[in-house]
Amino acid sequence: MKKTKPLKTSRIQRTITRVVFAGFIIYGITLVISFFWIAREIEGTKHWLATEGTVISTTVETSMGYSEHRGNTIRYSPSVKYTYSVDGKTQNGDHVTFSNRSTRIQSTAEAVISKYPVGSTITVFYNPEAHHQSVLEPGGGSPAQNYYLAFLGSLIFIFGIGGLYAHREKLGFQKIRKYLT
Repeated sequence: MKKTKPLKTSRIQRTITRVVFAGFIIYGITLVISFFWIAREIEGTKHWLATEGTVISTTVETSMGYSEHRGNTIRYSPSVKYTYSVDGKTQNGDHVTFSNRSTRIQSTAEAVISKYPVGSTITVFYNPEAHHQSVLEPGGGSPAQNYYLAFLGSLIFIFGIGGLYAHREKLGFQKIRKYLT
């Protein structure tokens, strides 16, 4: 059987490959860090202070999206606008949860706004360190909603590491090891 020689790669190709896979690693790490930051912030809302507020308006906002496996999709976002006072200063808020979510099911968004009739008195939870930050539902629902960031970030990170490892000979990592030993 005839042996084939591996293709030689130029210095520019090796550099581009290193940068691309390093980018995957950095992006993956960024997503994982984002997950932990968001999870910490969501958990922090459970310790915010409560005050009374008034609902100004409620609507279900729609937006169009596209995905390859679903095609055109419509997303529904519950929008609740409210006012509240802290230390005699009126504040405006529009977050039901820390990370307002949209859904593909219109009735789900409508169920959220039905809990907050216009003109009703509500309990608003505000950040004691930044009074303009507020939510109506502390904790933001299930933490599983944000696990996709950690999962996706981990996959991208592993892809970057795997790519560098798989191309280690082409990228000249043997030369580096030789200098380190």
